[in-house]
Amino acid sequence: MNRSKVIVSVTGTLLNIFWLLLWIILISVTVIFISAAVNPERSRADLIIPVQFSVMEPGSLRWPGETDLEVSIHRATAELETTGRLPFSVQLLNYSMYLVAIFLNLLILYQLRRVFASLRTGNPFRRENGTRIRWIGAAVVALGLFKAAFGIVSDPLVISRLEVAGIELRSGISLEGEYIFVGFLILVLAEIFRIGAEMKEEQELTI
Repeated sequence: MNRSKVIVSVTGTLLNIFWLLLWIILISVTVIFISAAVNPERSRADLIIPVQFSVMEPGSLRWPGETDLEVSIHRATAELETTGRLPFSVQLLNYSMYLVAIFLNLLILYQLRRVFASLRTGNPFRRENGTRIRWIGAAVVALGLFKAAFGIVSDPLVISRLEVAGIELRSGISLEGEYIFVGFLILVLAEIFRIGAEMKEEQELTI
């Protein structure tokens, strides 16, 4: 077995493992949510929400042999993490966040597994793979947009109720530019791949 086949085989195996793990996570999260809905008095849940904050007190930046510089922290990013009994509406929001994120990752893995399946057959340059790569790009863009939408929804439910001494909290609403940029790059590559596959098919028909 040559090196390229080994790489394809190992990558395909890893994708299958990640695929299985995501399904296990999805089932576990669903069981926890159903348990919380059936017995809310005993339910405890972890809540992780992105927040932005500014520190009210100024700080200083010290350089050896130089005058200290006054600094302030504005629009820093962190994650709010709490464990305990949460209102059902917040638990529903939390579950929806996990559900959508897991679904989009499952979609990405599903399409990747199909692409690598075609690599194993030795015929990857097919029009269908262009469509599969396009789905991957769209899912990556959707992940970025979903994170921004989640911030919009979580702000009135959670962020507006937070109080932390010495810190000015703000909404974690932000557009995930990295996801969107990478997603659009994948979409462009998918279109190039599709055009190349069509040219290959036309060439084979001509021959």
